[in-house]
Amino acid sequence: MKKTAMCALLLLLCGCVASHGPMEKRSVQDNVAHVFATTAIRVFDVDHADFDIPIEEVFSTHDLAILGENRDALVSMIESALGRQDVMLLDKVGSGNDVSMIEFALGQQDSVWGARLAGHFRVEKVLRLVRHHFLTPRRCYGWEGPDYSQLESFLTDNQYQYSITYLEAIEAITGKPIADAIALTPAESTRIEKHATNEKSVFYHWALWIQRKLNHQKAEQGTAADAHKPRR
Repeated sequence: MKKTAMCALLLLLCGCVASHGPMEKRSVQDNVAHVFATTAIRVFDVDHADFDIPIEEVFSTHDLAILGENRDALVSMIESALGRQDVMLLDKVGSGNDVSMIEFALGQQDSVWGARLAGHFRVEKVLRLVRHHFLTPRRCYGWEGPDYSQLESFLTDNQYQYSITYLEAIEAITGKPIADAIALTPAESTRIEKHATNEKSVFYHWALWIQRKLNHQKAEQGTAADAHKPRR
């Protein structure tokens, strides 16, 4: 009910649906409303499964064109799906453990298709929201099959599919690899390090994984640069 009400409200606020007007305009408006209604179902869906499906297989060229032409309405939808108010509240709180506690008290309002559409259209306005979700601590998924006596089994990308979705969106929006696109605040670095040095933390493996994502690439770049330095 909440999802349906939110979708209807967004459509009305953004002017995608009108109750009066010429028949030819009304058909165009109905077409736009239909695209946004079906998009909203995906954007507000928190039980996502098809992480790897290409965006072009979900949204037709026609649908993407309509979404692009109504960018402001799409951005409003994405902001709502990603929990704009939750992030604004977090900004008013201190740092460290208090933030982590409140993040989980508020709950994680994920939106895979919100992030993917933001990346597709390079919506810089929601970058801060996508960044927040990328840096939200998560548990390792724990797929059946891997040998979990080996640490590397916990550090593969498919164990953190929501995080990877937000990572890819950030890279698409900024046009930069994640290690260059994100600069951690001291509080964020401390929080991640705290989990990464505590094997009993439920976010231990996530912290190791995200440290690798943010630091490993820079380390590789530094090694490559050192290799090309002239020897004395």
